[in-house]
Amino acid sequence: MLLERALSPTACAVLGVCVWHRAGGRSCTARIRIQIQTSPRMSPKKRTLDLDRVVSDIDPKPAPKRRSRNTTSTTTGTSTSASTSTRITIDPHRHSLSALPYHVLTNILSQLPPTTSPAFLLTCATLCRALHDPAIATLYSSPLTSPPARAHKLLATLRARPSLGVKIRTLSIEVEPLLTTKLSGVPWDLAEFLQLSTGLRHLRFIHSADHPTRWRYPDTLWAALEASNSTTRLHTWRWDRSLIPKSLDYADLRAITTRCFTALRALEIQGFGGDSDEDEDDEDAQHMIDILALMPRITDIDLTNCYIVNTHFLNLLSTTTARFHDLQFTACINLSGDDLGALLASPACQNLRSLSVQKCNYCSLTFTSSLPAALLHFAFDGQGAETELLPSTSTPVWPDSLQTLQATSLRRWSSGECERFLESVVRAVPQMRALRTVRVWCMLTDIDWRERSAFREKWLAEVRGVFGGAEVRFDNARPAETLWGEEDFVEKILGAGRRGGGAVRGRGVAYWTISYANVYVHWRVASVTSGYLLCVSGRLLAFFLLYSTRG
Repeated sequence: MLLERALSPTACAVLGVCVWHRAGGRSCTARIRIQIQTSPRMSPKKRTLDLDRVVSDIDPKPAPKRRSRNTTSTTTGTSTSASTSTRITIDPHRHSLSALPYHVLTNILSQLPPTTSPAFLLTCATLCRALHDPAIATLYSSPLTSPPARAHKLLATLRARPSLGVKIRTLSIEVEPLLTTKLSGVPWDLAEFLQLSTGLRHLRFIHSADHPTRWRYPDTLWAALEASNSTTRLHTWRWDRSLIPKSLDYADLRAITTRCFTALRALEIQGFGGDSDEDEDDEDAQHMIDILALMPRITDIDLTNCYIVNTHFLNLLSTTTARFHDLQFTACINLSGDDLGALLASPACQNLRSLSVQKCNYCSLTFTSSLPAALLHFAFDGQGAETELLPSTSTPVWPDSLQTLQATSLRRWSSGECERFLESVVRAVPQMRALRTVRVWCMLTDIDWRERSAFREKWLAEVRGVFGGAEVRFDNARPAETLWGEEDFVEKILGAGRRGGGAVRGRGVAYWTISYANVYVHWRVASVTSGYLLCVSGRLLAFFLLYSTRG
């Protein structure tokens, strides 16, 4: 079962479900539109669940058409009667909402925007019994703690009903103003909240880097995590250097890790190093590797603005016993492409699924020749690059398993290096059967407008040749002025997906934008089999795409 999207309502809510089902030895598809009326003028008893427009192809045999009851309609009412006669009658026993499994309903409701979902989830919980448990579970799985009054009410609710604590799974706490101010003279008790949240798995403390805070990790935090360690096994934690008290050194961090974080799966490290010379950064790198060694289940690491990410750190990381699934590097100024390539070629990254390198000024694309064979998602942002992106000694090698390839803000290279990069992508695309998104932004400043025009025409033909049957668009605007979105291609996708439209399997969509001053390439490629458009009062609420492997 594939869930693409669910949107919160204004006057109503629309939930979309795309169901893959095997019936009669063949794959079928069902698309369900669930419209929940939540008009404020209606009482809760009058709120209805409308399953009127259900498009279902699960049964191999199509449902018989029902004749219109009004057989004596006049000529002016012929079209109305015809449209009424083709409407599908819903069997409440066959298409009951309660028939959907619990995990499917929770997946649907979890797609709602977090800032607007609480009121809607409470409405869903009061509609019927089938929606009550999934809506309540989703409501408490990731509760909001802003504004502070909401966090205080949540703590009071947990005190009155401790059984709800097991439903809380993710908690992102904004340090200011919740932990630095009082509400009616009463501070928010963080330690008590953590002890009551027995199902907590992901914990983060968030604050703005532009506005430093005086709040630091209190000793009561470690005591609360240690006290609840028998029931609360954290899977995600963020070490923010600016929130660590100066009285704590690396020995204290190792002790805290032993007490509270031995079951971590994902660790975010932010702001370590940079306050001393290179030798001390190497010592800090060694200390951080010692801390990682205390987490035998660690698979995901996110390093942000860390000076300790250097040659020494990556060499030590490649020799650990951990097997990483997700690596993210953001604004790590000491990261280089050669060192990252050595890490990717080590056994520690043989099972890597996702790699993201963002705004690392001295990291080139040389590591792309060592990408793991099982990699699914690749993202690179060359903004602020201070080194040559693709030396002549390196050629990217893209794994066939890639589903997402994003390379943006590529500017510090020549036209020949850019062509070599694009050739590697175009050459590898036919073997990428699982590819869904390609986004490449290339900018050139070493050629004049005639050469840019020739460059544009050449790669326009290349893209059309690789993505046969795809729609290609380009313009002469600068990258910041024009960014194509899904709405620019809605009509084309719907035309390709309608029955009887003559669309072939594997027909896709490609974005191609060219800037006047710089060559700017933006591809968005998808293999589309059908599209489903939902509108209420003329407003586009949702657009669902059913993807298939390109044949």
